[in-house]
Amino acid sequence: MICIYTGLIFGAALKRLGLGREADAISDMFIAGFRKFLQYTIPLAVFGSITLALNSPGGVQTLGNLVPLLMPYMLAMVLVWIVMILVTSAIQGRGIGFILRAVLPQALVAFSTSSSIATLVATKKACNDMGANGDESTPFFTIGATINMVGTVIGLLLMSLYAMKAFGIDVNMTDALVVGFQSLVFATAAAGTPSASVVLLQDILVSQGVSAEYATYVTALIITIDTLILDRLRTVMNTQSDSMSTVNGLKLYYRKPRVLIDDAG
Repeated sequence: MICIYTGLIFGAALKRLGLGREADAISDMFIAGFRKFLQYTIPLAVFGSITLALNSPGGVQTLGNLVPLLMPYMLAMVLVWIVMILVTSAIQGRGIGFILRAVLPQALVAFSTSSSIATLVATKKACNDMGANGDESTPFFTIGATINMVGTVIGLLLMSLYAMKAFGIDVNMTDALVVGFQSLVFATAAAGTPSASVVLLQDILVSQGVSAEYATYVTALIITIDTLILDRLRTVMNTQSDSMSTVNGLKLYYRKPRVLIDDAG
């Protein structure tokens, strides 16, 4: 968050000095280079995590125990994504095909990098393709890269409930609501880098009565499959919600209420 606010202040100063375009070019170049770096290093991290997991005692069985988590996880992500597409299509007054053509390239970058920060360039292009001005959208989806974590909220909630049930805790509706609120708060603190939110899982589990040893074990266990698929799905949801909420907000902002139009006339 400090980096974001510093960047906003620094950017405003550069704009006042007439160096806004040069700063945009440097920023785009840096983000593109960072994205390339992640595209080459993340596959190595995935390979290393899976290799260590399979070589550990009972590694194959351990990874197999995570399979029941995948179906509800993927189903929740897909359902929320469909709702976002439908809402965006309605607000923008565009067809679903138009929205999909704008956001799918962004989704591919997010899935390949597992980083909201590395997807910023693609997010800007998605906003532009959906009809919003890319430069005007930048401050909103940039802040959203660390605050508007829809995928992280869903991911933390499902992983926490799964781990609590595996530990033997009976989860009622009140417990689920508390974990959901914790996931919402913790999601705003997660960095826009690969698997950053998994570290927060341990704190949620301990606060719900799971032993610290088991919470550490579950976190280490989940991270093996998290780098492979779970974090990628979260990043797609996070970045898609950034772009869609930005263009929807700008669309609604520029709609003048009828009373203002009548007064202006």
